[in-house]
Amino acid sequence: SNISEINSGGSHLLALDNNGLVWAIGSNGFGQLGYGQNSSSSGTPVQVSKVSNIVSIEAANSQSFAIDDQGQLFAWGYNFIGQLGDGTQISRIVPVLVPTLSNVVEVKAGAEHTLVRTEEGSLYGMGYGQSYALGDLYEYKILTPGIVIEHVVTAIGAGRGSSFIIGSNGLSYSFGYNSSGRLGDGTTDSRSEPAEISWLLDGVISE
Repeated sequence: SNISEINSGGSHLLALDNNGLVWAIGSNGFGQLGYGQNSSSSGTPVQVSKVSNIVSIEAANSQSFAIDDQGQLFAWGYNFIGQLGDGTQISRIVPVLVPTLSNVVEVKAGAEHTLVRTEEGSLYGMGYGQSYALGDLYEYKILTPGIVIEHVVTAIGAGRGSSFIIGSNGLSYSFGYNSSGRLGDGTTDSRSEPAEISWLLDGVISE
């Protein structure tokens, strides 16, 4: 059937078809293809096990995520510091339901942290927190989704150690690791509190 969304991770690819099924190809060293095999890779597309009625997908370095039409979040692949949010540090070769979350509408994954936005505009995070990419959740590993920001988030993005949001006021903000000035706030200071990305107001970028 036709593909409605495609998403590339570090060395694997996810595709969502019009029937709500997820397909994967490429590296599988941590189970990120999600088809129940411990193979190192697959050069032909495989169907991801145990998920259906999927509406959105996200591929990270060696992790994979999918949201179904009920707002449930599923995760599989690399989980060394809790990036999957299932309460363990066990990498998963088939998708697992991420507990405690509901009404999920968006998921974005950095190299070592994962951001989740819910329908009511709240931001949750899991994984590596010591880059400040999970805001005040400053811990080496956050194994289950923790609340980062409540009720005002309309879009999210994740980089390597850094996080980005658009607020309900239409303004863009960043927080986390700020090496090379990657947060775009005019400094190179890492920060747990969101800083406005002021140069975006100048019409430099439009989507």
